[in-house]
Amino acid sequence: MSQFWKPGTEKPRLVDDEEGGVLFLTSSSSSGYGYASIEKQRQRFPVYKYRTAILYLVESHATTIVVGETGSGKTTQIPQYLKEAGWAEGGRVIACTQPRRLAVQAVASRVAEEMGVKLGEEVGYTIRFEDATNPGTTMINVVMVDEAHERSISTDIVLGLLKKIQCRRSDLRLIISSATTEAKSMSDFFQPSSRRYRGSESVEPGLKMEPAILSVEGRGFNVQIHYLEEPVSDYVRAAVSTVLLIHDKVKIISFTNL
Repeated sequence: MSQFWKPGTEKPRLVDDEEGGVLFLTSSSSSGYGYASIEKQRQRFPVYKYRTAILYLVESHATTIVVGETGSGKTTQIPQYLKEAGWAEGGRVIACTQPRRLAVQAVASRVAEEMGVKLGEEVGYTIRFEDATNPGTTMINVVMVDEAHERSISTDIVLGLLKKIQCRRSDLRLIISSATTEAKSMSDFFQPSSRRYRGSESVEPGLKMEPAILSVEGRGFNVQIHYLEEPVSDYVRAAVSTVLLIHDKVKIISFTNL
């Protein structure tokens, strides 16, 4: 039997991390980044050289589909690009959905750190039983659905609702981010039809309702393969022990190089 949370009592602990949440960015008068080194780190992401192209597509297309491999920086950088370009001005919000609650908290903390702001103000998040946002915002201007390739009921519902909302609000910009090549099916889903946008506000001049697709390469790392000399009875325990051993050796090497 399901147990419901009663306000004022201890919040229930979730067994897994299948629930998602939303990251929010709002406008502010903050002084910008706290450290120049963080800005240099941001520029090392593969997505950085596509910054202008991404902003152009968001400006000229109602829906933009970004296919980026893991490590490209799309999750933490694209929302910041949008904010820097003014998409959060006038009391509006940039929202980025995540399929897992731990990812929401981690991404929000990282984005706040890179922007040099306090988490819960210009950068916030909301998940079940926890809301770290500023209630002074009014209207969502851009919605980014991240990790759309992790197909789930929640993700499909979000995509369906956003498609219906876009019929009424042609000014709403959508960014669909995926790490796989499902861009064609996403593009077909958001293709405009003769029945869509009926009763919506007038479409902005020059705005294209057909989705745009942009591919961003990832960042590769060298992989070394090692084999056990003898078979083991419990490969899970052996794998964990090996990871811990490698971790300890890396720490020793790091301290030695200091």
